[in-house]
Amino acid sequence: MADLGDRLGADSWSIPGEEHAKGIRKTLLHGLMQDVERIAGIKVATPVENKLQRIFAKVDVGTLDQWVRHLRSSPSDNPDWLSLIESLTVHETYFYRDMPQLDLVRNVVLSRLISQAIERDTKTLRIWSAACSTGEEAYTLAILAFQAMEAAGVAYEEAGQAFKLAPGWSLKVTGTDISRLVLRQAEGAVYETGPMSSFRDMPDATMRFFPKYRLAPGSLRVREDIRKVVKFTPYNLLSPVAMSGIYDLIACRNVLIYMAKSARHAILESLTGVLRDDGGLILGPTDQLHLGVVKRFSPPLDGASPVFFKSGATT
Repeated sequence: MADLGDRLGADSWSIPGEEHAKGIRKTLLHGLMQDVERIAGIKVATPVENKLQRIFAKVDVGTLDQWVRHLRSSPSDNPDWLSLIESLTVHETYFYRDMPQLDLVRNVVLSRLISQAIERDTKTLRIWSAACSTGEEAYTLAILAFQAMEAAGVAYEEAGQAFKLAPGWSLKVTGTDISRLVLRQAEGAVYETGPMSSFRDMPDATMRFFPKYRLAPGSLRVREDIRKVVKFTPYNLLSPVAMSGIYDLIACRNVLIYMAKSARHAILESLTGVLRDDGGLILGPTDQLHLGVVKRFSPPLDGASPVFFKSGATT
């Protein structure tokens, strides 16, 4: 992308006036938003550009131009890029979000995946929560997996205190997000309570998984046995380097709606590439598979937001 001076013309910098400064600022921020779309996939849209305007409202045009030039000369994993992208991402999440879909995941999807693991004699269940934000989804999936494994007879809850897996079995849940800041909170696993907190839709029967945390009055912490099977790592869903390993279940919910079309396609291709044949893919309520990958999945399960099984077909 050409520098701003090249796009506007050298003489234009000497034109005085507040309106001209506004025009320069608008051009700078629009170009910056296009860069954000290229790096993180966040689509160029008026609400996001307005957010950029608010973020840089008190930064003079000259300083802003220098900073934009600095960003464009920096790699995409530069802390300044990550800080900017983080300020534009949406971190709205909570435990047990979209209960009808999660009921389907626990009772149908995970049950099927566990049965397949028994048939293959792999005794392993690997789950990826993509764009997990502050971790509520990753921990929810871990709890659901433990409960499904208990129902299948390969796990049990010891005195209501901790889940134990049958000999040889393992459960691994990976949560990823582009924001290192939210991942630090996810790793701490401590969440405040209240009417609009992370526990707003929490079923009463599951509160035993969240004991009070004495170091933060009014907060709860995810139970230790749940925390032990969940690991968090920074990851950009548009990274050219795929996640390591093959997953039995991948959740990418309420993410793709914020992405540009090309980014959505690239992300779905990436997710499909690390999902094993017959593995499950959980999407958000408005998400759809594009034509390039839809033929590799069976039709979505009825009764909830999109849940697909990878068929393994490639033609």
